Order: sequence, then structure tokens, then C-alpha cells
Amino acid sequence: MASDLRKALASAVIACLAVSSAADGGSGGLTPEAVLEELQLQYGRHHALEAEFVQTVRYVEFDTEQRSHGRVFIKKPGRMRMEVEKPQEQLIITDGDTLWIYTPEHEQVLRRVLGDVERSFQPAAILFGDSEIAYRFRLVGEAEEGAAASGGAAEAGSEAEAPLIVLELTPLDVNPYVSKLILSIDRSTWHVMRLEIDTGAGTLTTFDFGHGWRKTSLPDSLFHFVPPAGVETFDVQ
Repeated sequence: MASDLRKALASAVIACLAVSSAADGGSGGLTPEAVLEELQLQYGRHHALEAEFVQTVRYVEFDTEQRSHGRVFIKKPGRMRMEVEKPQEQLIITDGDTLWIYTPEHEQVLRRVLGDVERSFQPAAILFGDSEIAYRFRLVGEAEEGAAASGGAAEAGSEAEAPLIVLELTPLDVNPYVSKLILSIDRSTWHVMRLEIDTGAGTLTTFDFGHGWRKTSLPDSLFHFVPPAGVETFDVQ
């Protein structure tokens, strides 16, 4: 299961690069292409974002799940820093080329070099509108009011209570990391409130962003990682 967790975490991190917020704007026509176009338009207005998250990883075969929460920071192009606070402290950083996962308790660093395929298909490229990989878009529909709060991160009266547009993205070609990606988007703010990732290998990962996303200013150094002295580094595929 530890190997599955590493794969799920790597897939989730790659997919999480897609998540961002958008400022004001209406939903317009609710065709999948219109929703994606509006999301790309709104996303393009921001350079750096931060949010709190609740992550749930479910292992279908074992009928078990693991939950964690923390903060995530995203900056163009393709950079992300995820600080997992509970139940186990963990730092996850990518500069768009290399993914680092540091677990202080284990005194261990996992390093993964992202290949061309991973960088090109990652959902961030879709939201930026610069992906050359063909995707099939399917608009699932609107979630019930308050649906994004099911992860426990939202409070009464928060933006998460607005009706959601649910956009499902499925790669046309076989993808070893993501078989299905579902974005739940607040139609009033265009915040991505939930990200669901199905690896197609029995692992389902969900990120809930119950408090929405905030514009911020982030230094480039936040996305640079050097393994601490005395800590073992392992390369993973």
C-alpha cells in the first residue's frame, strides 16, 4: 500500500497544479467547451494563489481511506508547494520539472523528475490553455448547493455553498497517472472548490478547498527545495 500511496500522491500533486481560482465572471453557456474556456480566461488573470485543503485518498480494493489537511501555494508557470500539517507533517514541492516529497518523521525525501508527457498533460496546462494533448470534455451537471462542503473544510455562509458546475475531463489516450479528472467550480466566483482524481488503478483522491482560493504574492524561493543534511533521497518512477 505504501507504493500505491506514493503513486497516488504523485498523481494528485501533478493534478493539483490545475487547481486555481478565478475572480468575477458568469458561467455563460454551460457547454463543456464554454466552461473550460471561461475557467482558462479567469485563471489567466492570476499569477499566484494559495488555499487550505482537505485531502482524502481512498483505496477501493481495501475499502480504506486516509485523510490529511494543510495549505497549498501555486505560482505560474507550473510551480506548487503543498504543506501537509496533519496527521503527518509533509512538504511537497515542484518547480514544474522535479517533484520533491519530504517527510521529516521518516527523514526521507522522494524525488521524481517529471517527463515531457507528464508536463504536457498535467491539468495546469489545460487551464492555461496551452496543452497540446487532446482531452474529451464532459459536463456532468450542477452539484447540489453546499456540495463542496462535504470535505468538512467549509463553514456556513462560505462560498462553498454556492451551486457548483461539475466538469469531467477524460484523456483520449491511455494515461498512466490520471484516467479521470473532475473539477467542481463555484459558478459565482469561478473558484475550483473540489478536485477529484481517479488514477484508474483503484485509488481515488479528492481535494476539498472549502474556503476558496486567495490571490497572493509568492517568492520563487518558495518553490526551490534542497534536501536537509543527513536525509536520504530516493528517486521514484
